[in-house]
Amino acid sequence: LREALAGDPEPERVQALIAEADRFGVTLDTDGLAHAFGQALTRLTRRVRRAVADDDTFATFGPEQARVIAGFTTLVEIAESLPFEVDLAQAQNLTWQVRRQRREWLETRAGAGDEAARAWADAIDALTERLGFALR
Repeated sequence: LREALAGDPEPERVQALIAEADRFGVTLDTDGLAHAFGQALTRLTRRVRRAVADDDTFATFGPEQARVIAGFTTLVEIAESLPFEVDLAQAQNLTWQVRRQRREWLETRAGAGDEAARAWADAIDALTERLGFALR
């Protein structure tokens, strides 16, 4: 499981390994895995931060952007379901920062018919809510 969290983790593989450990009654190394999850989320957080650093990022919302956001969201969901605490502070901070800095701009573009901006705004809102922020 720790190996699956290294590098660019595949959320489906991580979920499958957790389910397998549960099925076979394997006791997980909670401290080590909490650390590994935290590191994986930090890497994804940095990746997302780089991806949204400029306006050009929001010009499209294709399969690659959807995959990065979906992977990030799924890892957050997995982390929240674990029987131990994973530090989500960086993920929360980044997501809130991106929403605060880009949401109005994205809404303006979406209102003018920009479908990529609409997809980005919806994805950022969904992730923000997943991380426990009330949007209204």
